[in-house]
Amino acid sequence: MNTSLAHLPEAKQTQLAAMAAAIREAAPAELILLFGSHARGNWVEDPETGYMSDFDLLVVVESPAVAEKDELWSEVERRIRPLAAPTPVTLIVHDIKFLNREIRRGQYFFSEIVAEGVLLYTSKRFVLAKPKASTPEERKALAEEYFDHWFTSANGFFKNYRFSLGEGDHSIAAFQLHQATERYYAAALLVFSGYKPASHDIEALGNQVGALHPDLAEPIPKTLPEDERLFKLLKKAYIDARYSRSYRITVEELAILGERVRAIAGRIERACREKIASFA
Repeated sequence: MNTSLAHLPEAKQTQLAAMAAAIREAAPAELILLFGSHARGNWVEDPETGYMSDFDLLVVVESPAVAEKDELWSEVERRIRPLAAPTPVTLIVHDIKFLNREIRRGQYFFSEIVAEGVLLYTSKRFVLAKPKASTPEERKALAEEYFDHWFTSANGFFKNYRFSLGEGDHSIAAFQLHQATERYYAAALLVFSGYKPASHDIEALGNQVGALHPDLAEPIPKTLPEDERLFKLLKKAYIDARYSRSYRITVEELAILGERVRAIAGRIERACREKIASFA
């Protein structure tokens, strides 16, 4: 674990210090770690395309109950985004027991955070476990396990979407299609990074998937106004299709979205199998 930010420009060091202070002020953080491209020193800021690498932050707390306080962490994110601007921020939160268990079993996402990350703050109450080095064979086996579970689950929800569509249950079909999308994204994230956030936001998940592989850029189209409208119907289906009596979606809209989800599923499958093969 590193403790120096000397490889970063002074302005970024100042931003990270301000964010760490804001997190500590708003939440009971035990450790705050910078990981990803800014920790490694290979971040990207491309003025031509507008792409900027995120500040990736892991906050470690004492208990699962604190880690699962969604309202608290939404407020924390709201506070730190202006401090990071114009750089985007990705914030993940886990309790110390979960984190150390994953490190000990060789879960490579967390092992790499420990190996490459930068410690921004520690309460000194907890110690991180020592990473277990994963062999290429172990990484391949774990990636295969992730893919088999999540891609198969996604296919099951997609079949249920088709069945509900055929039965005329439009809201149920929309929810099933949302779940299929979320699980296809989970498969890609877990195969490539070994980690998926505890989120049902398919827009945020899709943005992360789009950065994994050139063939996965813009997983579901949102460029044109009509594309954006259709995508919002799918995104809202997680809550509204189940609980809102005002949610409406047509057969035609479901059919278009179904084709788009099926298309990204095919691209995800190819990219994941390519990635899995690379571990060998």
